[in-house]
Amino acid sequence: MTWAPIPPAQRLRGRHALLTGAAGGMGLAVAQAYLQQGARCSVADLGAHATPELVALMAQHPDALHYLRSDVTQAAQIDALIGAAAARFGPVSTLFNNAAIFDMAPLLESDEAMYDRIFAVNVRGAFFVMQKVLAHMLRHGVR
Repeated sequence: MTWAPIPPAQRLRGRHALLTGAAGGMGLAVAQAYLQQGARCSVADLGAHATPELVALMAQHPDALHYLRSDVTQAAQIDALIGAAAARFGPVSTLFNNAAIFDMAPLLESDEAMYDRIFAVNVRGAFFVMQKVLAHMLRHGVR
């Protein structure tokens, strides 16, 4: 038997990627790369509507890409996100946990509310998205 590498265009064929923080920037770029490699992508962000760039990408991949609104600071919304993503494309098999905020202010101008919001999204949200997606993957036998 000879070994042959999987062509880049096929590496993620049959995979369902869930991407948080993916309405633009790095998340959107990763979604584009995953789509090029054959994945179906559920992209999530806090915005009520998809960005124009994401809408254009969805038009190019109507059967492989969809947008879900989700707030990763809310456990119930994370559960709903995973459920809606799985209902559309089957069990999630790949996670790009990218949701983050960067409310920057000089140290002496920072307050507890700003700190709590950054921590809630960047640390707590990332942790619970990872935990809940892993539990979902294990329930569905995803490898």
